[in-house]
Amino acid sequence: MHRKRKEILYTVYHVLVDAAFPFTALRIITIKTGRLHKYEKGSLRKQ
Repeated sequence: MHRKRKEILYTVYHVLVDAAFPFTALRIITIKTGRLHKYEKGSLRKQ
C-alpha cells in the first residue's frame, strides 16, 4: 500500500516536471532571443 502511494507521487512529480520543462525552456529561449535582438539593434545603431 505504501509503495503504491510512493509510485503515484513519483508519477505526479514526473508529469509536473515534464509539463514545466518545456515552459521553462521556452522562457529561457525567449529571454535569450530577446537579448540577441536588443544586441543586434544596438550594433545597427553604431553603424
